[in-house]
Amino acid sequence: MFNDYYPEMMPTLWDHQKRALEELRKGYSAGHRRQILMMPTGSGKTLTAFSLIHSSLAKCKRVMFVCDLNSLIQQTSENAKKHGLVNHGIIQADHPSYNPSLPFQIASAQTLESRGFPPDPPDLIIWDEAHCQRKGLIEYIKAKDIPTLGLSATPFAKGLGLTYSNVVNATTMAELTDNGVLVPMKILACTPIDMTGAKTSGGEYTDKAIEERSIRIVGDVVKEWHEHAHGLKTILFASTIDECEAYTGAFNAAGVVAMSYTSRTKPDEGAEIMNDFKSKEPSIQVLLSVGRLTRGFDVPDIQAGIDIRPLRKSLSEMIQKLGRVIRSSPGKTGALWLDHAGNIPRFQADIEDIYHNGLSSLDDGEKKDAVVRKDVEAEPKPCPKCGYAPFFKRCMSCGFEKAKTMEENVPGRMVEIIIGGKVAAKDNYDLYGQLCHIARNRGYSPGWAYHKYKEIAGGEFPKSLPRFEQMPDIPPTSAVIGKLKSLEVAFRKARGKHASMGAY
Repeated sequence: MFNDYYPEMMPTLWDHQKRALEELRKGYSAGHRRQILMMPTGSGKTLTAFSLIHSSLAKCKRVMFVCDLNSLIQQTSENAKKHGLVNHGIIQADHPSYNPSLPFQIASAQTLESRGFPPDPPDLIIWDEAHCQRKGLIEYIKAKDIPTLGLSATPFAKGLGLTYSNVVNATTMAELTDNGVLVPMKILACTPIDMTGAKTSGGEYTDKAIEERSIRIVGDVVKEWHEHAHGLKTILFASTIDECEAYTGAFNAAGVVAMSYTSRTKPDEGAEIMNDFKSKEPSIQVLLSVGRLTRGFDVPDIQAGIDIRPLRKSLSEMIQKLGRVIRSSPGKTGALWLDHAGNIPRFQADIEDIYHNGLSSLDDGEKKDAVVRKDVEAEPKPCPKCGYAPFFKRCMSCGFEKAKTMEENVPGRMVEIIIGGKVAAKDNYDLYGQLCHIARNRGYSPGWAYHKYKEIAGGEFPKSLPRFEQMPDIPPTSAVIGKLKSLEVAFRKARGKHASMGAY
């Protein structure tokens, strides 16, 4: 039964995917039974998971892949078959492929919670879109102490750190853009929705408040699409279904074929809409939705996005939306983002940070998703080097960074970094060079060196330092190596020791 799978059908993994699997195995060996794999949209999280499933099945380990949405079950099943995971059961209400005896199962989170969990737990659970937490599934995983891998491009949800003890930040959007996995994005600040004094709930604008105010710029949205994105396959993010349908009507009235794809869309009609929009020459030019285009929506050749849902806190939703349009596709050289919501200026600092560095911890992600951002009235300034806009501190197009005017940059001023009474580094540059050297030798991501610098130095990362790829290899001192070991030991003690490598 464990032999009815075909790993030879798997394509060769990209370097960042191999790195992700290696880091996950290291994390498991270090005692992390439940880990989050953070990889940007388009980086191949599912393919990485399939590789892990193949290796687990080869060790006669039983695996369950959990989908958060029922609508993703069939898509995941077909994708699994395409990659050699042919013989699997499906746990979903009345599904014809239900067969709990098979070692690999694809399960609906809703079905598990409503109809009960398997009494004999799997050896490994892989949970797609793990930031969409489900109480029943979390309780089952913890009660049975099941090794669990959560997949997410945006692990920012409150409480994730209570379930998972480690986040593997395998790659960054910047690295993937450099490698051609993602495409550069051009952002235009268009006619904004005036949210001055709008009612809020839980830190976000209410849907009703957005809908009432956005209706005033319907004509501008259509006009500016014609001016900047005419002919481009486009998706639009609205706040409510009624708003979605109002904008759909406005586009159609202007001679643009547009369709709404929401929870009101009947299944047969939805399938027809998606088949058309996914085709190489769709009749639908603009596809509008509320939330159905941010999870499990896979159309790489989308060229433009329109945002009319203002946000104040949810960085995760913002990044999920951007991720829908920056995936690469044959012939696609870039993507266009029309920002009518004012979200880009509000979230620019955090978007830049995630773009270049990813996350260092789940706590860091939770904090980023809890902060209420203020409106930015000033026009975003372009990068002084390449002209890309908006620009905050570090350009997402050319990587240019603002120079620091702090004392650390005064010529001839060198401050030694002392650890345990020993000189660990001559200065910030020396310390970062050592960490870059260690990261390269161990196959870690650039984000590892960035976050370890902050952890060791105990402060913000100096923006005057060169980018990771521009740093030379500086041999690490014994003090730095010792500090890294002590950090690892402290972490292990805090989390407790667990069994060595098993399901992974």
